[in-house]
Amino acid sequence: MARIAPARRAALETERRQQILDAALRLWTRHGFDATTVDALAHEAGIAKGTVYLYFRTKEELLAAAVERWSLLPDLASLAPAFGNLPLAEAVPRLVEQLWSRLRSAAPLVGLLLRELALRPAEARRFLESVVLPANGAFAAFLEGRVRTGEVRELDAFVAARSLVGMLMMFLWTQHVLGGDALRPIDDRAIVETTSSLFLRGVLAPEAAALPRGRGPGARAPRGRALERRAR
Repeated sequence: MARIAPARRAALETERRQQILDAALRLWTRHGFDATTVDALAHEAGIAKGTVYLYFRTKEELLAAAVERWSLLPDLASLAPAFGNLPLAEAVPRLVEQLWSRLRSAAPLVGLLLRELALRPAEARRFLESVVLPANGAFAAFLEGRVRTGEVRELDAFVAARSLVGMLMMFLWTQHVLGGDALRPIDDRAIVETTSSLFLRGVLAPEAAALPRGRGPGARAPRGRALERRAR
């Protein structure tokens, strides 16, 4: 029997884990976490029940892996190397667009977590310790660096960091988990631009925020120019 190369074996294992995670998320979204059995999960994934246990010993371990897969931590932990040389007025809109795209793709999981973790204090604590606090801390450290350079005013960087992610989470919850998008659609670009602008106007030092009209974060073109463009 031919041996599988280590690199190929690792790729197959990653693929199988993702296959199980995708099947779990579909079933959890339809039936809830508790109502989803390992038998049902194996059937949905098209694998044997024993194979599920080879990758995940418990359903809680599977839930933790799903959280890690769609976590914002990688995006926020890479802030310094990715945006270190950019002015905050340019870095924040790019970051918000990146975070919003990731959150939108994980909307079913976010809805599930908000429901399930409220009923599971131990898992909720692990989620806070392994995902929320490290992500919050990474963004806060980035902001603290900008405070030291004078670009950001003196503030509680931890609270500021959480406020930005919190705005995006509320939009996700109301628009794409509760179904608000069907009642009052909001364009993704409007969410990214407005959230970025509100955040920047709250954290930038007065000197950094004092930009000419039409040049500031999220600013629109002067009314005359806008009307001129429409007339063309």
